[in-house]
Amino acid sequence: MGKKFTGGIFAGLLGAGIYAAYQRLDEDNKKQLKQEIKNRAEDLRDCAVDYAFYAEDAIYDAREIISEQMKQSSQKAKTTMDSFKNNQTNDDFDEDDSQVDIVVDPKEVFDDSDGYELTDTVMIYPDGTVTVF
Repeated sequence: MGKKFTGGIFAGLLGAGIYAAYQRLDEDNKKQLKQEIKNRAEDLRDCAVDYAFYAEDAIYDAREIISEQMKQSSQKAKTTMDSFKNNQTNDDFDEDDSQVDIVVDPKEVFDDSDGYELTDTVMIYPDGTVTVF
């Protein structure tokens, strides 16, 4: 609260001082000062407009670049998917199930004549518990 109050008083005194100094100027200096302020305001406005156009151009260029990269990425993804689909043919497999690598029931596959002994399945969990199937 104190800083705001002090700042307000300072701004008021500064404004009053500037106004008093302006009133002491003769007419030629007042006109010259007004013209100089107008010129600086116009220069500032011109700079703001220029920067607005620069920003608009930069945004347009960024949109173009992003759009082009999206098109390229989309095309690459489509090409990759087409290549993947073309490589996924079922010509390598016969109708015979003997080429299937997935074993569903080990008792059917490994009988006693193969020389394998059937044992229980053991599952060891990270917490140290053991389950036997």
